[in-house]
Amino acid sequence: MTRRRTHPKAGFALLTVVMLVAVFTISALVVVELINSDIKSVGVQHRAEEARATAEGGLMEVLNDHNTMESLPTLSSPDLKATYTVDADSNFAGSSPFRGTGQYTADFQLVRVAPLLESSHNVVRAVVYEVNVESQMESGSSARVQAEVYRVVASKAGVVQPRMHAR
Repeated sequence: MTRRRTHPKAGFALLTVVMLVAVFTISALVVVELINSDIKSVGVQHRAEEARATAEGGLMEVLNDHNTMESLPTLSSPDLKATYTVDADSNFAGSSPFRGTGQYTADFQLVRVAPLLESSHNVVRAVVYEVNVESQMESGSSARVQAEVYRVVASKAGVVQPRMHAR
C-alpha cells in the first residue's frame, strides 16, 4: 500500500471557489434588494401622481361646470364657504384604467371683494374665490390643489358692499 502525498495547495482551489460563490451570492442579494426598494419607490411615486392627476382633473371639471356659478358662496353664506357636489358621471371620480380608482371633493371660499373700476354710473368689482380640490385614491394616496377664481360683478353706483374677508 503506497501512501499518496497531498500537495499543500490542494485544498486552496476549493476554498477559493467557495469564497467566490459566497461573494457572488452576497452581491446578487444586494442587487435584488436594491431593485426591490427601487420598485417600491416607483410605486409610491406612481400612486402620488395618480392622486395629483385626479385632483387636477377634478379642479378643471369644477371650473368648467356650468353649475359652478350657482355653487359659489355669497356674502351671506356661513363662513363664506360652499361645497361642490361631484356629478355621478364625473370623468375624475370613480375608476379609470389610466388613473386608478379614486374620488375628489371640492369646496369654495369667498376670499375678498376687490374694486376694479368705479364711475358715476356703475361699480365693477372682482369677487375672489378660492377653490380647494382634494383627491383620495383607493391605494391610500391623496393630493390637494388650490386655485383662485375671479368673478367680475357690476353694480349701480351708490351700492355699498359689506366689508367681509375670509382672510
